[in-house]
Amino acid sequence: IAERLLDWKRMRLAAVKAEKLSELMRDYPRVAEFRQMRATAQVHLTSASRAKMGAFLVDRLAQPSSFAMDRVVRQARKIAPSRIPILVTGEPGTGKTELARVIHSWSAVKRKPCILVPCEQLTFPQAELCGHVAGAWSGARGDIRGLVREAEGGTLILDRLDELSVDDQRLLVPILEGKVRPVGSAKTEEV
Repeated sequence: IAERLLDWKRMRLAAVKAEKLSELMRDYPRVAEFRQMRATAQVHLTSASRAKMGAFLVDRLAQPSSFAMDRVVRQARKIAPSRIPILVTGEPGTGKTELARVIHSWSAVKRKPCILVPCEQLTFPQAELCGHVAGAWSGARGDIRGLVREAEGGTLILDRLDELSVDDQRLLVPILEGKVRPVGSAKTEEV
């Protein structure tokens, strides 16, 4: 297991370096592909650490230090089993992302993927979220599933959603309805 984790670490580091180089060269389709590689490696790398962190956070949230936090925890426990989209809001640094991960750990899909998308880092949101088909643009050699499809059946956490432009936020409407259309495809797919 340790050897496999080391391979994923190497892949993540290589993807980060390649992404930076692609950005310098303004090869944005490659940036999207390397971000996808980095996200895939991160999913594999953090599954074990997420489980440990989730257990720690569940323990921490299960013993809230204030009445307000107690109310948040009770509400989170109630909505965790549902399949509805959940919007967690609050001031920076208040643990919104951690709460979202804890909600995933309490949900019926806790054994499925939990993908964190840092929205402020998305260069081509539609391609990165919905994927693309081969030939969608010059250099798009193969089909890429996209982060929404990677999280299929599990949880997709869109962190810093307010960092997306209004036009890019409109891309989320079909996703919330369970539909994605990869860039370059005429076909809408159910997720």
